Amino acid sequence: MRHSGDLAGVGVLVVATAIAAYLVPARYVPALLWLFVFAALVATSMFVWSQPKSPTTVRGWLLWSAGAPFVAGLFSLIDAGVRGPDSGMVAIDLAFGAAGSLVGIAGLVRCFVERRRHAA
Repeated sequence: MRHSGDLAGVGVLVVATAIAAYLVPARYVPALLWLFVFAALVATSMFVWSQPKSPTTVRGWLLWSAGAPFVAGLFSLIDAGVRGPDSGMVAIDLAFGAAGSLVGIAGLVRCFVERRRHAA
């Protein structure tokens, strides 16, 4: 299959979105909003995966997955110090860190599947 890596990466995003939708109560996030979250994650992932400067190894994607929440945590600390801990920006920073980590994990799985496909 030509795009098996992309399908595997999108599969990771399906599972992650389904888990989040299950764990977050519906009174906080309407069910239809999860479709938008999934679409945004897929669009972002496809864009990042197609960039020439994106990681090309499993290790590179692992570093991406770990680095995204770390950088988001630093931005959250800065925003909490400047705007206060109750600022909505702190939550947005952490959400972007989680999304970046999911893009990295999906990229890791995509890279692993692509490597196995080319090795066979």
